[in-house]
Amino acid sequence: MVSHSPFAALNFGEDNSLKKLKSFEEGNRLDIWCIRGIPKSEIARCMKYLTDDEKKRSERFLIPELSEQFVFIRAFQKNLFSAYLNCDVSELSLHLDSDGKPRLFLHGSEALRFNLTHSGNFFCIAVSKKYDIGVDIEHLNRKTDFSSIIKRYYSAKEYCEWLKLPDESKREAFFRSWTRKEAYLKGIGIGLRGLNTVEVSFDTAIDRKVAEDLQNPAEADCWNFHEFCLLPAVIGNCAIRSTNDVISMNLIHRDFSN
Repeated sequence: MVSHSPFAALNFGEDNSLKKLKSFEEGNRLDIWCIRGIPKSEIARCMKYLTDDEKKRSERFLIPELSEQFVFIRAFQKNLFSAYLNCDVSELSLHLDSDGKPRLFLHGSEALRFNLTHSGNFFCIAVSKKYDIGVDIEHLNRKTDFSSIIKRYYSAKEYCEWLKLPDESKREAFFRSWTRKEAYLKGIGIGLRGLNTVEVSFDTAIDRKVAEDLQNPAEADCWNFHEFCLLPAVIGNCAIRSTNDVISMNLIHRDFSN
């Protein structure tokens, strides 16, 4: 394996996770890297992987912890992608498409599909060889006025379903629906500005249609949803644009919180 893997470059140590990247060429894999905390002792070393524009962006954060998070995750991403593609970090470039969705390029051609999300000190990077993807995570214990959000941003149909739920189920059901909704919207590239254009199920079951796209009904039929938990109190959903392929989802955990 190349020496500029995220583990070698940032001194994380070798394990079996990167060895598994060799099978990524099969294509029908969805890898979700789940990261908890950041190694603050590595921040200075991470800076060398950032472009001048990214360094300037890191300096604009008013809260030092947010700046450190940005620096580490950007460096981690680049080294991770270089390991997948067996190339040097300098050969990669990140660009935003017309909808503002980040795209990864190697020598001018789109190389991987990926999406990033974070909540508190948890970060997730979803990576696919050929499928468009979107991912979102949320803390279940986050203070949120569920009813106000659903009444304002969800459809009348969703609001009626919400009212039928038992009170003890509403917190988890809300965050399940929110992560599904945001993952899909990030996947198609329009983000939260499309909150009221898609309807999702509050149900735990995913053996039926989970999302309805009110503006483009045929599009939602092309997406599958994969739910995962980082902790009992942290829920996530990944939306992947694949109709008939069987997708193998792999959760890869890294804990830098200690």
